[in-house]
Amino acid sequence: MKRVKISVSVWFLVSITSLFILVSCDEAPKKGEPGYENELRGSVEILCDEAVYPLIASVKPTYDSAFPDATVTLRAVTARQAIEQLLTGNAQGVILGRQLLPREDSLIKAYQLKFPDMYAFAFDAVVFAAPKSSAIPDTVNLRHVQQYFRGESIANPFGSSNPALYFPGVQSSVYSHFLQYVTAGNAPKKPLLNVGNSDSVLLMAKKNNAVGLSLLSRTLQDSTLKNIRIGFYDSTGNYVAPRVVHQANIVRDYYPLEMPIIGILQQNRPKLAYGFFTYLSKEAKIQRQFNAAGIVPSFATIHLIQD
Repeated sequence: MKRVKISVSVWFLVSITSLFILVSCDEAPKKGEPGYENELRGSVEILCDEAVYPLIASVKPTYDSAFPDATVTLRAVTARQAIEQLLTGNAQGVILGRQLLPREDSLIKAYQLKFPDMYAFAFDAVVFAAPKSSAIPDTVNLRHVQQYFRGESIANPFGSSNPALYFPGVQSSVYSHFLQYVTAGNAPKKPLLNVGNSDSVLLMAKKNNAVGLSLLSRTLQDSTLKNIRIGFYDSTGNYVAPRVVHQANIVRDYYPLEMPIIGILQQNRPKLAYGFFTYLSKEAKIQRQFNAAGIVPSFATIHLIQD
């Protein structure tokens, strides 16, 4: 069987530091003085969707090394909490594992809020993960999953043992994508077990030989887990056979549950938060780290190699 590797080349249009206009060292204000904070120095807290927090936290040391005068603190919260804090003006910037939901977009329009452009960092994928040692099938048909959780079928698509499906809570970005891809935005007709956060999802799936609703970036390095392959019908009605859950197959649209990782700034575009988001979205070192983590970097040229 042919395997597909993914090779990523990240090209700079300009140096990241040249994106910002800096005063000379001799004239730069001291810490605590007015005007001290800019795109490269100061302090800021960023609220980060707990689903993608480990991934973002893993690349932040690269930023910290590049900008020693900048103190960026990441705080893990649910996706809904992050948006609520952004809309009320209590967060300078947020990192999410999803786009804005329709009701959130409606609130922005109703209150005539205007946010800067979203920053695309990478593309992860929602996965159904199960212990490798379990009898849970290695493949599933997305249509069967949809029929089961929409109440159109009584046959559990994850096997006759009727394994539980754990998820990280109704405020999570992972659950939002489950609703989008599986139940068309409606409440599921079959129970999911809420365990409160993404870490607990995988712990409970392992403990109980069950299925965890998680992310590729969280499960890829865990040798005790298998990501269930998903067959599905594409937008033209053609059936796409189950393939390994891999970044190359996400790029080629051979996996149906893609998940964007984005950043949104407060309306006044805080300077340091803007610098941090620009660095994550365009710096070659960061984008290569996303690639090495097994997900798809947003600012890259993708080369697929058959071997």
